[in-house]
Amino acid sequence: MITKIYLKNFRQFQSITIDLNKNKNIFIGSNGTGKSTILSAIDLVLSGSIKKIENITLESIFNSATILNCIAKKDNLNATELPELSIELYLYECGNHKTNGIHNKEKRVCDGLKLKIIPDEAFLNDILKMLKAKNNKIFPFEFYKIEFKTFADIPYNSYNKPFKHAYIDSSVASSTFAMKKFIQSNFINVTNDEERARINNLYREYGNEFNDKLSTNYKNLILDDYKIIADSKGENAFSKNISASKNGVYIEDMGKGEATLINIQYVLQKYAHDTDLILLEEPENHLSFTNMHKFIDQAEQYGNQLFISTHNDMIASRLDLTNAIFCHGGQVISLKSLDKNSANFFYKAPNQKILNFILSPKVILVEGSAEYLLLHYLYVKNYRREPYKDNLSIVECGGLTSHHYLEIAKLFLNKKVAVARDNDKNYDSNITKNYEEYRGENIEIFSDKSNDRHTFEICLYEDNSSFYETKIKNAKMTSGVLGFMLKNKVESAFRAVQELEKDSNLSFTTPSYISEAFEWIRK
Repeated sequence: MITKIYLKNFRQFQSITIDLNKNKNIFIGSNGTGKSTILSAIDLVLSGSIKKIENITLESIFNSATILNCIAKKDNLNATELPELSIELYLYECGNHKTNGIHNKEKRVCDGLKLKIIPDEAFLNDILKMLKAKNNKIFPFEFYKIEFKTFADIPYNSYNKPFKHAYIDSSVASSTFAMKKFIQSNFINVTNDEERARINNLYREYGNEFNDKLSTNYKNLILDDYKIIADSKGENAFSKNISASKNGVYIEDMGKGEATLINIQYVLQKYAHDTDLILLEEPENHLSFTNMHKFIDQAEQYGNQLFISTHNDMIASRLDLTNAIFCHGGQVISLKSLDKNSANFFYKAPNQKILNFILSPKVILVEGSAEYLLLHYLYVKNYRREPYKDNLSIVECGGLTSHHYLEIAKLFLNKKVAVARDNDKNYDSNITKNYEEYRGENIEIFSDKSNDRHTFEICLYEDNSSFYETKIKNAKMTSGVLGFMLKNKVESAFRAVQELEKDSNLSFTTPSYISEAFEWIRK
């Protein structure tokens, strides 16, 4: 239903346009990167609710940098420079006269909905006067107005909104109310009218009997002229008081994971059949891997346009990277932004590697598992801290495929990437010329400059020959320890790490180009 979204001065986004997929959209990013902000923006526009925005407060949704900049230049400010917030949802063309029009940022005829929060014209002088007041450090949001309109410039609200949607936040989905409603709805689904009438009648009969025994055995349960009794009145008395149990455990006493799944099921049952799209906020919260996928499967069954925010790579893998939209450093991109060859490579490649690469602010790309094992150990040895504490990931990509990863790195302005690889006997061709289009402020390539030291293993051996000859070599290595290292790269790396971890006092030199990569990525 929504083909793209435009955000202006909404939370961390000052101005951004995001192209969307027709069926599923998975917003992937670490905390604070904007994935939940995008879902919230869609929810607010579709809600048509001024009260919802007022409850959130304008101060919390306006871009803080824009507001601070406005306050900083307040003495030279005029009315046309006052900040405005805008969210526009561009819809797949349907030619609906109520939503089709030219009132949008692109000034073209199309279908869409928009939310604008702008200064109230009647109070422009008041806003400027308050801003320019001496020692004023607050922004007068009280004199702003909230508008919901279609691209045809037709107003709408929460009562006559053009589209229906369901917003599910699994972190708060385990409410008592939702759980109770879920149980009641299932009771109705598994019984007919006659059965429910008979069950309720039986419940009332036993309720009256219980109350008689209660007043007989506990005569002190009287407040003035009132007796304390169990409520069993009405034709729905039973369904109002029912619960459910599993293996003798009440549903209310189950873990948060199962309670969350139950409540999500209720929301889907109630709303999904009658909605145009579903927004799922971090479905990994409180859910096991299995339950998380049950949840997603249920959401997909309804055929709505689906939006998911997550920082869980398993969800993204499950739903295919062709649907993924990555949030990082104030940017939002999809693999569709890449050239065709790189995009096709990542659609077929193991998803966890690309997700780890995209979600990490700093990355060292290495050729294989041997480099991965030893670089992690050497980083900890040299800096006495795990790489993740420096926002760094070491990602195994293979020397010949590093170009595809660097195509992504070029899209992310704030991502810092080092490539550590073999020169394969020709530094000038394989390193200097091969990567000249990628090198820049945030991308650098590291390799030993000597063509004789053409592999990681040769560099390790030559810099630490005493260690390898005394700690790794054995009688079975007929071609020598270096020959063994070249033929068994992962095994030799594993053995080296084992020996070094046994005795932290052992001398071991990090190859110079690896040390240079470490120092560069840490800056």
